[in-house]
Amino acid sequence: MSSICRRRHDTLSAICPISNSTCPGVCVYAEILAEIEVGVVVLDIIEEVVIFQNPAAEELIGAGTAPKDYRSIREILADSDEVEGRQGETRSVQFGTRVIGYTIYRFFSRYHWIFLRDITEKARLESIAEAVNSMENIGYVFAGIRHEIGNPVNSIKLGLRVLRNNLDSFPREVIADYLDRFLVEISRMEYLLQSLKSFSLYDKIELQPVELGAFVKKLLSMVEQESDGDDVRISNLIPEDPLRVMADPRALHQVMLNVLKNAKDAVRAGSKSEIVIRASKTNGVVWLIVSDNGCGISTAQQKNLFKPFCTTKPGGTGLGLVITKKLLTRMNGSIRIRSQEECGTEVTISLTGASFAPQ
Repeated sequence: MSSICRRRHDTLSAICPISNSTCPGVCVYAEILAEIEVGVVVLDIIEEVVIFQNPAAEELIGAGTAPKDYRSIREILADSDEVEGRQGETRSVQFGTRVIGYTIYRFFSRYHWIFLRDITEKARLESIAEAVNSMENIGYVFAGIRHEIGNPVNSIKLGLRVLRNNLDSFPREVIADYLDRFLVEISRMEYLLQSLKSFSLYDKIELQPVELGAFVKKLLSMVEQESDGDDVRISNLIPEDPLRVMADPRALHQVMLNVLKNAKDAVRAGSKSEIVIRASKTNGVVWLIVSDNGCGISTAQQKNLFKPFCTTKPGGTGLGLVITKKLLTRMNGSIRIRSQEECGTEVTISLTGASFAPQ
């Protein structure tokens, strides 16, 4: 590898893309970059030339032959539309039998530095791990479904057998009691199936600007109308100034319903029960916080919060927070739960902030 940059020097004003000073043609930086194992390519996007390519890069995208021309490299790695908006993001491309990972950085408005690595083996191992993890998760979910549906089915089966053997001797009131139990068990299965439906209900997330204050205000009016007579006070402390997020309104509605239901269950039995909703924005991220002064969650229980079918609630499915986390992830958001027994729980949701003109 020569230490001469492949830069056209038809003028004395050629500028080095590293030092931003006049390029003399013989480059000490090229000597260093020629020896490293990471592939390095430098493009001049104004003159549309390859001004540097080290041996590692030639081996990766040139198969050891002469350096690729500018347009070939742009087509393989550095699509101009992607570079403008996604600088510094690691991406990958299939190149023959290899998977090449690369990152692009832009300097002085004209030079694109591209760093490359062969990640074929890494991609293969990740693919295997993902497949194994998916199969384990599917097995875990099906085991949970089998358990959750199997219990009421067995209960109904046992009860029907008892009724069949005692139809002539059981009074009408006892038979009615058995039938009521069966209806309860069937309702339990229906609730489980409805919860599972939520996994695919929002598979197609459509992000749009949502004014958070108005959204929560409307949600709380619906929650209060559907209240079952509990004495839980919900305080909305979201500031009146427009606070906007990028979200799918349907999915965000489901997320907030799940979080509020958990909070109401936690404070229902206590005196002076209160749930507080507040929000703030920092560095383009909106933080939506729901806190309660309820019974709290033990340290042991917190380890299983996002595991399907793990619940301590009578009749619960253990799917609410699993669905909530999935929906938030699909909206580029996250959820964190902090809790202490007998002190209460704080749920922090992050969402991407949005800016748009009022309609």
